[in-house]
Amino acid sequence: MFLTRTKAFCQLLFLLLVSLPLACQENRAAVKWGGLEAETVDLLEAFHAAGLAVGIVENGSLTYVKGFGYRNVEKSLPVDQHTLFGIGSVTKAFTAGVLGVLREEGKLSLQDSPQTHISELRFNNEEMNNRIKIHHLLSHSSGVGQMTAESSCILFLSENRNDVIPRIRHWEPAAEVGAAFLYNNFMYTLAGVVGERITGNTWEENVRNLIFQPLGMQDSRIGYRAASTATNFAHGYSVLAEKPERVLPELVPTRSPGGDIYSSIADMSEWMGLWLNEGKSGNQQLLPARYVREATSPKQAMQTGEEDGPGSPSYGYGWMISDFHGHKRVEHAGAISGYSSNVVLFPEQQLGIIVLSNQSNSSLPNIVADLFIDKLLQIERQTAEEPIIRYSRIYPIDPVSSTTRINAGQAPTYDLTDLVGNYFHPGFGTLTISFTDGVLLAACPFTTFRLTHAEGNTFNSVFAEEIPQIMGPFLRFTFHASNRKKVDSVLVNVGEEQVAFSRERE
Repeated sequence: MFLTRTKAFCQLLFLLLVSLPLACQENRAAVKWGGLEAETVDLLEAFHAAGLAVGIVENGSLTYVKGFGYRNVEKSLPVDQHTLFGIGSVTKAFTAGVLGVLREEGKLSLQDSPQTHISELRFNNEEMNNRIKIHHLLSHSSGVGQMTAESSCILFLSENRNDVIPRIRHWEPAAEVGAAFLYNNFMYTLAGVVGERITGNTWEENVRNLIFQPLGMQDSRIGYRAASTATNFAHGYSVLAEKPERVLPELVPTRSPGGDIYSSIADMSEWMGLWLNEGKSGNQQLLPARYVREATSPKQAMQTGEEDGPGSPSYGYGWMISDFHGHKRVEHAGAISGYSSNVVLFPEQQLGIIVLSNQSNSSLPNIVADLFIDKLLQIERQTAEEPIIRYSRIYPIDPVSSTTRINAGQAPTYDLTDLVGNYFHPGFGTLTISFTDGVLLAACPFTTFRLTHAEGNTFNSVFAEEIPQIMGPFLRFTFHASNRKKVDSVLVNVGEEQVAFSRERE
């Protein structure tokens, strides 16, 4: 009996010795961060957001991690440091990092033409073919327009990212090569394809083999289908009637290298630590130190004209670089259907912060990150600078059975049945216009829109079915006939300029 009591006492003493330091750490955290945690809870309510996770890395260690709200609102499942969120465009630094590793192995130069590795690739004109380098893909300075590429990849989606490559030669340039910052997800897809052609592996395999596995990112997955099977997965939400409402995921394989990684605070802290330690994890050099310095140095000014100057934000390779109260700030935000994120690094202070949320197109991660950064860097906040509350709301759906009503004062010059047919553009794909039971519809691989009459031969689009939170119903269709007898094209605002889809022969 005495031995049993002694053993029990020793066990209790051991538990106390272990728990006391943990309790002290929690108490110190509560004193240091308590006020900001309360502000974060208030912001979560103001944004009608589901959940949020915050992690802070200092001198190579994860010194603070906290989950707020829910990864699953319906079941009240909480967020923690291993909860998986979509990180959106924060993915770009992973895609660029793969090329940084391959360059160190002597398999490419960032001054290579992407056509060196993708033989069938052609841009719109010879100047672009001659001048565009991998460097331009990574710094968003290729001159290829964002709107054109996004519309082609989203509206005319494909399961195979290589299917988009033949379309590129038909995309009109939006600027000269290297002359302007034009954010472009598909140029990062091309960067991912360059890696695929070099290694013989998919982009997904390259990221797993060269980054996830050696860095020990065990939570992280690529693509919604893989991520959603995780037991600690955060479902994506938007806002409906001032409450979080679950939304459909983004499944766009043609843009995956630009934004399809799902990760946790625990894993992203390892990723941040890698960048803060010049590419080293422990004693292993996973990213070349030369590449880390290059990727986090200005390559393309993000502003033009009078606004551009010393300290103005610039883009590197998968990172934005700016001056923040005299400190070098390296960061990237991300947003995909159901999720928003923000990663911020201060290399000179060996400081990083990651905020992940399961709310669509939200400024919440940026605001929360800045709250903690101000505290860490002892920066006095300007009380006049109110945070900008921005988030997506659920798009309204107009029933597909709603009859198309005509603006009698500015009626079309053609009968609605005259508009029916398939319309094609080689840079995008085929639009199908149908008119059944009094309803005018426009269908593409992504979804079917119901068309509402605006004026004359112009119609606006409204959603006829639930879609992921990728785009709004912004499309306008203007039907045109060159000989005034039969409609032969439709102009649609899917590019920087309107794009003419030609009617196919019946």
